[in-house]
Amino acid sequence: MRLKSLVIILVTLVSILIVPTPPVQGDYCRKWAVIICGTEDIFGEAFLLKYIFDECYDFDGIYYLPPSYATRAEVHAAFQWLRSRSGSNDLVFIWIGSHGGGFSTFTDGCWIPRNSIEGGRALVTWDDEYGPTQYWFWSKEGREVRETEIFNPNTYRYGLDVNRDGDLNDWVGIDECIWLEADGQRYWDDEFADDVSLIQYRAMVITVVSCFSGGFIDDLSCVARRDLQLDPILTSSNETWPTWRKVVDHTIYDMSWWGENYIHALWPEFERFNEVDTDNNGAISVYEAYYWAWLNDPMRQQRLESPWLDDNGDGRPTFVLEADHPGSDGYFSTQIYLHHEP
Repeated sequence: MRLKSLVIILVTLVSILIVPTPPVQGDYCRKWAVIICGTEDIFGEAFLLKYIFDECYDFDGIYYLPPSYATRAEVHAAFQWLRSRSGSNDLVFIWIGSHGGGFSTFTDGCWIPRNSIEGGRALVTWDDEYGPTQYWFWSKEGREVRETEIFNPNTYRYGLDVNRDGDLNDWVGIDECIWLEADGQRYWDDEFADDVSLIQYRAMVITVVSCFSGGFIDDLSCVARRDLQLDPILTSSNETWPTWRKVVDHTIYDMSWWGENYIHALWPEFERFNEVDTDNNGAISVYEAYYWAWLNDPMRQQRLESPWLDDNGDGRPTFVLEADHPGSDGYFSTQIYLHHEP
């Protein structure tokens, strides 16, 4: 009891000491961007974003990894490059997109069974007999789903003994990942959090475009990373649903539905710029871009995907916290502008 009380007191003290602060608008010393695309299937988004940043924005440096170069080693190298350049008064913009792995609660009634592990990494985080496992201390996923609720592809029934202890009573957490076609590897949410944790910045915007991308929020949130700043995290879908691709002709024009809207919203020459600029100040905030993309996403309108935003540091929305709504998010994103050149 004394040990448990001591742990609770320590956690409370840490929570009190770590008070996130909002991002500050404008007048950044320098601006940096990292654009990583792991698949040809949405290469159009990365290609267009890089073009817009080159032509219309004044970034001091852009690290660009198209699908053929986006290996796991190169992804880590991109963030090493960013850490070596970004300072405490800089703006950092990170975009990463590809096919994603995770835990799916979505079903198409035929090929995709509900509550199936689709490329994610399953870890028992709580054994009912012994309590928290060793994975609890480094996985941010926590107690997400019971073993009895997971679809077993071997038996075509529900119930998967993840830790092979002979019972189905344990809680499981699912790590999400980004697939990298160049080397066939997966880039995990825990790696992503580690890669950005040492970056110095004044404001950082993270955008993840993939299936199950909402699952990156509970790893990248400033609370999870013990950061002191509030960073907007934008995802093309929630934690357990797919992101839908808009197929044009299987060329560089292929994008996701939400992602295409989001990048167009950031384009100063976009023909619907005035619709995006809701406060009519001639510049697009991060929230305006996110919201316009959300509002005009036909897959969301058909209830087939649910883009998420976290910018207040509470790590929500997220599956583990049973929150499928933005809550009080949105305010701090209105304070960040990428400031295109006039």
